[in-house]
Amino acid sequence: MKGSIYTFRSFDVAHVNRLQEFCMKNTRLGIPLLVACEGTHGMSLPMGTIFPTTGCIAATFDENYAYKMAVAESKEARACGFNQMYAPNLDLLQDARWGRSEENFGEDPYLTSQMGVAVVRGMQENGVASTIKHYLAYGTPESGLNFAPTHMGVREVREYMLPPFAAAVKAGAMGVMPSYNEIDGVPVKIIGERAFQLCGSLESVTIPSSVETINPTAFSGCPKLKSITVHKDNKNYCSDENGVLYNKDKTILMQYPCGKEDTR
Repeated sequence: MKGSIYTFRSFDVAHVNRLQEFCMKNTRLGIPLLVACEGTHGMSLPMGTIFPTTGCIAATFDENYAYKMAVAESKEARACGFNQMYAPNLDLLQDARWGRSEENFGEDPYLTSQMGVAVVRGMQENGVASTIKHYLAYGTPESGLNFAPTHMGVREVREYMLPPFAAAVKAGAMGVMPSYNEIDGVPVKIIGERAFQLCGSLESVTIPSSVETINPTAFSGCPKLKSITVHKDNKNYCSDENGVLYNKDKTILMQYPCGKEDTR
């Protein structure tokens, strides 16, 4: 990630401050760095308070506890110069052999959603950007091995794996970390290109200013999509009030609504 620092072992507050000062005074836009660390159950660095593991927090069924933990760790992080945390982990743990099982809230999508929202709120209300992870279906790898493939169809992904991420995004999570696996034989990096095919309930889309290339089939799995808009600063695409997406040469790329919803 450009414009960011990440550490999970040690850090020097004075060095971080020097880098921040340099970026704000000597770069064209003067944008501060994102300084990130892990924080699934406490700031994972020297001087940080380590709370019970995430599964233990989930076992309390107490969203307020998760919120208070996030408040405490984000305050510590800010005091040490950090403004981003890679948490909460919203993977559903369906194989206890997985070596990262201590990061998860468990196997239930509803409980994971509620705990995840509480952590997002606790962090971001105290000046630390929450980066939810790992998108998507990362907690069910083959043989419980990290980085291993996930053998799962679209229905199961939609019904179980997506809801915690959807809840956290609606709660305002500022970042999403992609996973390192493949789902049903397709690497997640490629799925990212056609991510909206998993979003059957999506009704509107806004194309950010930074997007340079759009795959024409990207929204083919969105029968409810009614409108698509483009940020005014995007130099490659534009849209009109009828939901038509144009290339920069004014040729039609996509037009919505896409048709009737499949009710089978």
